[in-house]
Amino acid sequence: MAAMPAIDEQFESVFQMLVPINALSTQRQQQLLAQAEVLKFGSREFVFREGDRDNFAYSLLDGTLELLTQDQLVKKIDGGSSDGVYPLAQLQPRQLSARAKSRVTVLRVDRGLMDKLLAIDGADDIQKVTVSEIDAEDDGDWMTRMLQSELFSRVPAANIQRVFTELESVSVKAGDVIVEQDAPGDFYYIIQHGRCEVSRRTSGGKNGIKLAELGPGETFGEEALVSDSQRNANVKMLTDGELMRLPKKDFIELIKTPLLDMLDLSEGERRVAENGAIWIDVRFPEEHAAGAIEGSINQPLNTLRMHAERLDKNQIL
Repeated sequence: MAAMPAIDEQFESVFQMLVPINALSTQRQQQLLAQAEVLKFGSREFVFREGDRDNFAYSLLDGTLELLTQDQLVKKIDGGSSDGVYPLAQLQPRQLSARAKSRVTVLRVDRGLMDKLLAIDGADDIQKVTVSEIDAEDDGDWMTRMLQSELFSRVPAANIQRVFTELESVSVKAGDVIVEQDAPGDFYYIIQHGRCEVSRRTSGGKNGIKLAELGPGETFGEEALVSDSQRNANVKMLTDGELMRLPKKDFIELIKTPLLDMLDLSEGERRVAENGAIWIDVRFPEEHAAGAIEGSINQPLNTLRMHAERLDKNQIL
């Protein structure tokens, strides 16, 4: 198997026929293609095998593929044919194997990203969040980065469509304070372009402690909305920019509710006692030090996603 960086001119006409990619606007097609791969397989090489699980959609651009089940031929597909315009054996786990009969060229795209871009294009009020052309070397594609984030990768595609109809665009200047520590949470923010600094005041210091610097496609403000509490940090713009913001009620309905798996205290205590689970305390270190559940791990919520890979994946948390 060999990879190519982008669609070659010889495949452009086939690409425009592919379903459901051909339903996307030109802008969304470009976003999807920027994250896609063109793969070449030699005769009798497998594109994927029966039983595989993956996050991709494969489309045949050129050559002939055999679809097999238990090594028995089910169907042959030729690139550019009426059958070849559809994604190959999409069901997960894969119900069929795809094997190259001749040398083939295949387009592989992120299935989740494609679904979300289709949902965005279908939003009735998408003109509210039309993306201006942004210098790729400066800010990059904020929308694609956002959709590929861990949080949005789990949000249902139908909800993504509604998120984009409810987003409000806000122009900001360098020095603007977007979120103020101890204020109530009212919006969830996505950076379209520009950069900002996240900092926190401590009881013992006059100056805030810098926690992070965020750029295009990154988000902030969810902690207070998830926990229904006050803001636990300040966010100030370092440059002029443009933010997209989602009101609290829409964040709760479209993002928090579908993703949050709630446990009550008694169930948590049962898992600790019977399964060896460990509590994660997502407050700040000084709050944890002032009083915490014995044996709990302290990992502040604002950096939890950043350090999630350091947690023991074999441990129930």
